[in-house]
Amino acid sequence: MNLDSLSFTLSQISYLVASLTKKNHKQVVEELLRLVTLHGLEADRHLLQCLFSSVDFSESSNKIVAPGLHNQVLLEHCATVINKPSLLSAICCTVNKFANNQKSLKVGPLFFQQLCKCLRLSAVQEVVFALALRHSENREVASLAQAQLKLSLPALVQSYVDTEGSSRQHEGGLHDTTPEVLHLILSAVLKSPKEVGLTNEIHTVFLNSLQRDFSRDLVPVVLAPLVYPDQCELAPPEMSSEGPGLSGGMLDSSLADLVSEMGYGFTLTLEDCRNNLLKFIGRDINPTAVARTLAFLCRTHSGLEESLNLPGSFSKDGRNTWNVEVFVQALKEVCPTLQWSSVILELDHSEFVIKDRQGLIMLLSALRLGLKNVGFHPETFPVDHLYRRWTNVEGQFSLMQQILKNSDVFCFADYPFLSVPVDILKTPPEQDSKELSNWRNLNLVELLLTISECGYYAQVQELFKVPLQNCPDVLILTLMQINGPVTMLRQELFTNLIPIFLGNHPNSAIILHHAWHTQTLNIKHIVMHAMADWYARGEYDQTRLSRILDVAQDLKALSMLLNAQSYPFIIDLACLASRREYLKLEKWITDKIREHGEPFVTACIKFLQRRCPQLIGKSDDALPKAVLLPKETLTTILLCLQQASCNMNSEIQETICAMSTNCTILLKTHQQPSSILRSHRTLDGPFNPSSMAQQLYNSNVDPISITSTLANMTIGGSNNSAFNLQGGLGPLVSSPGSPSRLLQSNSPFPMIPIQHQGPVGTTGSLLPAINTIGNLSRIGGPNPIVEKARLQDSNSILTEIAPNVTKDIEDEANSYFQRIYNHPPHPTLSIDEVLDMLKKFQESASKREREISIKDH
Repeated sequence: MNLDSLSFTLSQISYLVASLTKKNHKQVVEELLRLVTLHGLEADRHLLQCLFSSVDFSESSNKIVAPGLHNQVLLEHCATVINKPSLLSAICCTVNKFANNQKSLKVGPLFFQQLCKCLRLSAVQEVVFALALRHSENREVASLAQAQLKLSLPALVQSYVDTEGSSRQHEGGLHDTTPEVLHLILSAVLKSPKEVGLTNEIHTVFLNSLQRDFSRDLVPVVLAPLVYPDQCELAPPEMSSEGPGLSGGMLDSSLADLVSEMGYGFTLTLEDCRNNLLKFIGRDINPTAVARTLAFLCRTHSGLEESLNLPGSFSKDGRNTWNVEVFVQALKEVCPTLQWSSVILELDHSEFVIKDRQGLIMLLSALRLGLKNVGFHPETFPVDHLYRRWTNVEGQFSLMQQILKNSDVFCFADYPFLSVPVDILKTPPEQDSKELSNWRNLNLVELLLTISECGYYAQVQELFKVPLQNCPDVLILTLMQINGPVTMLRQELFTNLIPIFLGNHPNSAIILHHAWHTQTLNIKHIVMHAMADWYARGEYDQTRLSRILDVAQDLKALSMLLNAQSYPFIIDLACLASRREYLKLEKWITDKIREHGEPFVTACIKFLQRRCPQLIGKSDDALPKAVLLPKETLTTILLCLQQASCNMNSEIQETICAMSTNCTILLKTHQQPSSILRSHRTLDGPFNPSSMAQQLYNSNVDPISITSTLANMTIGGSNNSAFNLQGGLGPLVSSPGSPSRLLQSNSPFPMIPIQHQGPVGTTGSLLPAINTIGNLSRIGGPNPIVEKARLQDSNSILTEIAPNVTKDIEDEANSYFQRIYNHPPHPTLSIDEVLDMLKKFQESASKREREISIKDH
């Protein structure tokens, strides 16, 4: 295994500490000092950590024993560390690393007491350790350090104040310390006395004592601003690292500025890169500075010299990009304790953006190398840092965009993530595609939806086109399972996904059932809207409507679907459902008109105009045959509109009236009786028996001339036949019902004189006529001369048989008989129910009901 010089030195230090004995004590200590002097901070810090880990902190403090061999070396080394600028970082790194790993040293109330007694720290050293550990990353250690400082520092200051001169200096006190340590303590005391347990009175006395011991002529330069703040150009607050001269932003950007100024030559060789870092930056490099520098490297991986107009001093070597491996290795040697996971967090700054694939490769290469150096396994990556919400939304989106476009460089599915369960799918998704496996990631999809609400709607929508086209089943399951609100993009994705499963998809049934019945998210209104939109975009394709009806029945969602607000869609769906006998169309339309009023009536009119353009005088040749409405549906809707038209405005009334008239003409044109429709202003068209006779007879028989009185009588009833003649003559009576309806038959045969043999209105008076009509089957054909005379005689009999009643009485009476022969969804009545109702009408006190009963008889 090949090791660089620093790694070899650190290993050598670990070996020397572990092999320390009384015999080789002197030689080992000398060799350790030589290695520390040669390699500087890293070696010094590593030695302190090795010595710290080798000490047994469970040693009893009640016994007076000589310190152990490792304890003695640690005490000697701590004495040298206290006077070094790296004191704070060295102590913090050492304690943070081993506080939780040392079995004999536990972080608790007695932590400092055990630490001080075992290391035999002096009063000054105890305060220095407490000051250093206040900056520990371990919050419990920092809290304990602050508490210890409030106990030990006032005692140290009081012992110094109580002395009157150098003759009474105490060993281990402030008199017996170096200016560097005194500067550290004074900075904490003078900056915030109350935080370290000093009152204002003691603080003033302490400052006077310092001025007594350190005159202006003899005070060290490093202590002068603290001891005489009123006579110095810089007051203590202005000397803090947070002042304008040393702002955090300037420190963080200095490394990136250095790299920018030196160009690609900065990473030419490892030795040059390391030397430049040590010379211009030093060893105190924080994660923020590294993150900003990495962002700069990714943005300028090509064309740096041209963009910055740099001289060609560093481009003569032929390099035209950065060598991130050299840069990361140099950082490792200069700052081995750099927290690379924190570097990923610090990428969230205003200058971070990943523009292309090469920039992504460079960033991930640097991060993986850095994480590997601090103990991360190559297959691990703190990917959770990428899912968190960034302040720099543009930078985060650019990173997500490039990762999704370059799954071979980095794939979220390669690392632990919260995945949507896809085992419920009948046909599982493709497992080998890295690009598609990203979309099972709930964290990723939720992050993208959040970014879309921050001004990147169109850009994020473009990213979702990949799963929308290639794995819609996985995407819709993910959208249904993630937390958070239903954003605009999420709703649009649902609207675009539902039609895919209304079509021919192997997982349609599972997905639609899951979407409708899911408990975590109520998207039923989105599903209904998507169905209506899918049907409308298909130009009202009846195949699509049939598919929607099948799905609604499977989901038991038809009743809810028919309550949607898209009137054209639900009217069409209700018509199809009525033809399949899922509902009664007449009742449904009546209820909707009562609920919604004129808007629904207007929608019904537009629906009829679209599905039956002949009602408004247009041709239906352009419409497919499947789109045209069945006659039963057409008449039912028009009947409901007629009944509701009295409550509508005049324009709607005229439209309904005109459509009803055109419907009557249309049905007669197609050789179908106009059933129960009647215009408000005129009667239905005249009955023409001649045309019917010509259809029934193929022989050359002269048509019968009917008198104008009978010719103007209206036709009623349905296509059901009450009587059929033998010999293929077809239906004799168009509609069963009362005797008066029987006399108004569509039969081509003439009305034969009826011999009145019973009371008017009784069935006995009809028997001769029926017998006479029955004999027509034995006649070769109608005789025009004879039948004309009989027809003239029958006109007077018709008047005698039929009572004088109004037209509305006649219509209501006929409607009851009509219901006997109706089929659902039309209103129906049994024969027993009609007879019971007529019996009640005969005994009723209402004149109208008695007239109805007479008319029906």
